[in-house]
This record gives sequence, structure tokens and C-alpha cells, in this order.
Amino acid sequence: MGLLPARGKTTYKRPKLTILFSAIVMMAITARVLLSVFGGWYDAGKISVIGESGMANVFGFLEKPLFGELMRLYVTRYWLALIVFIAAVGITIYEKKYLITTLILLFFGIYNALFLTVFDSFIPFYSESELMPLTIIFGIPLMHSIGKYLNEQRLLIVLGGIFAISLFNIFNAGAVYNNRVEATKARLNEMKSNNITKLILTETEALKKTYVMYWGLPVESLFASIISGDPVQRTFIIVSAQDTAVKSKTMPNVWLDCFKEKPIREMNGSYFNVDSTSEYNIK
Repeated sequence: MGLLPARGKTTYKRPKLTILFSAIVMMAITARVLLSVFGGWYDAGKISVIGESGMANVFGFLEKPLFGELMRLYVTRYWLALIVFIAAVGITIYEKKYLITTLILLFFGIYNALFLTVFDSFIPFYSESELMPLTIIFGIPLMHSIGKYLNEQRLLIVLGGIFAISLFNIFNAGAVYNNRVEATKARLNEMKSNNITKLILTETEALKKTYVMYWGLPVESLFASIISGDPVQRTFIIVSAQDTAVKSKTMPNVWLDCFKEKPIREMNGSYFNVDSTSEYNIK
């Protein structure tokens, strides 16, 4: 009977269950942070930057050019997210949920501060993927309350508008990915015409514009070569000018991934047949 709501009430109060669920969530968050600090090179490097910069100058991120650029992007490119953020703050204040309002503002500020501390420049797609969790932080309180102030028809209009804008953005961003795929196919065809199986490209502005980020290209090119039916797969990598000389000394029996060198003999022969006799060509 203790689980049934009181007469005239439609909500259930289970403080013990709430505490238990909150404890589980906090344990999961703690475990994830510990894994990031001690179990991986990427996250650990970013967290160390936060520690070093924070000790030196807590508000040092305010002096970065990226701070002004990010604020400008919130007003121009990410105006919809800004509207959702303002609406979330406004509706929680209106409902006198001041603790939630404070938490929204606090997490929004801390999240942006951490992003600005770790990164020095804004890279489309990469930086956006780092900032996306913010929409969950201030989106959930808004979605939790908005239904009380809109009838079913207006709520459907709002949700329909959100989905329409999202679909437009996905369609608009698709061109970037299509260009990347077509550029990769064209490069592989060029390699095939010149009888090249492994290639190192030196970074240029044109390559930056086409690929935005390079770290996935060794794998992408390898998979694209497999899909095209190459009996011996082709692969290429883009490196900075200062790294070209170092990468050019790679042994023929080694495959260059973006972050490491992998002996070809250790690759799964059921799927991959990478040339282990030719050296990387430089272009």
C-alpha cells in the first residue's frame, strides 16, 4: 500500500528509490572519470591540461581568442541552442525552481570554461561534438515543463519545428561528408592509376577544407579500398609538414594509423590484405 499514491495525487514518492538511483548515477560518473584519467591516453591528456591550466590561472580561458569566437558562434550559428538555454532558465525561474536554475547556469558556465581551457581553436564537427552534451543539460528541464503551458496542437507544432530544423541541418551537413567520401574515392583511383598502395600526403589548406579532420583517413581509405574490390588494399594518411620526414622512414611491413604504427602481420588477414613489400610514397 505504501507504493500507491494518496487520494487526489498522481505522482509517486519513493525517496529511497530516488537516493539509490542517484547513488548509482554518481558511481557511474565517478567510474567514467577514473577510467578517463587512468585508462586512456586521449581523455587523460585533456584532463591534465585542465589541471595544469587551472592551477596556473583559473580564469585564463577568458583571455583566449576562442572565448570571443565561441560567444559569437552562440549568437550566430548556434542561435537555436541559445534560445533553448534562455527558455530553460526562464521557465525554471517562472516556476520558482531556483535550485534547477542555479544548476543550469552553473553547469553551462563550467562546461564552457572546461572546453575553453582544453582547446585553443574551434574546429567544426570536432568542437561541436564536444559541446553537444550541453543541449541535454539545459534541454531536459525545458522539455519537462513545456508541456504544462502548451496544448497538444501547439506542442506538436513546436516539436515539428525542432525536427524540421534538425533535418535541414543534417541535410545541409551531408554535403561535407559526401565531399569527403568523393575525395577519398578520387584519391584511391589516382593511387590505383599510379600503382601506389600506400601514400603519405603533406597537409595543405585544400586538404584541410576537404577533410576538416584527418585522424580517421587511414581506416576510411582502407575500408573504401576494400569496398571497391581491390585485392591488395590501398591506404593513405595526411600528416603535417614537420611529420612528413619522420613518417617517410616507415618500414614496408608497417601500416600507418593516425595515432600509431601497426605491423601488417598483426592485422586480421580475413579482412585485410595490405601491401607489406612497398614503402609509403610521399606527396
